[in-house]
Amino acid sequence: MNEAIINAAAKLFAEKGYYSTSMDDVAREAGVAKGSLYYHFKNKSQLYLETVLNGVEYYKGEIRKIYGSDAPASQMAREIIRLLVGIFDNNGALADMVMTGADAGVDADTAAEIRRAKDSLIATVAGVIEDGAMYGELKQCQPGATAEACASFIYAYCKAQKRAGRTDTGRTAAEIETLLMKGLLR
Repeated sequence: MNEAIINAAAKLFAEKGYYSTSMDDVAREAGVAKGSLYYHFKNKSQLYLETVLNGVEYYKGEIRKIYGSDAPASQMAREIIRLLVGIFDNNGALADMVMTGADAGVDADTAAEIRRAKDSLIATVAGVIEDGAMYGELKQCQPGATAEACASFIYAYCKAQKRAGRTDTGRTAAEIETLLMKGLLR
């Protein structure tokens, strides 16, 4: 049931924003009674935070699978780019919450938790960049700043493609990969 609630919440928060989404809306979208919703989440702020944290953990798990492979860092970077494009392109609601969640108008404690979660996601990507630079496959750079800039660029590029009506995830991934890898490779 939590998954259905979190998926419904992600969709509504992305479509309507934090303030315009009510717990009644989420219960209706998830197909659960309002009492069940409050049984799992004490308030809207907690639901928002849990929705973001759930998304971040999913993203990090997928990145760790790539990072744990024996592939060269340059190949891992390409796979992470394609993974992020797929996530941002196919799960835009959750991507919006992770990438802009701290700015949603939530209370300060929730915003701080969201920022920490996003930072941990960025740190996971930074590990690949740092290892690649250490082994001479990627350019020397500040891994954290580079990872954040890359994630932000991928997110913005995917959003721009959607606004332009372009829906070919493969083509979007190839374009982003070309643009980013030219800057990362030695």
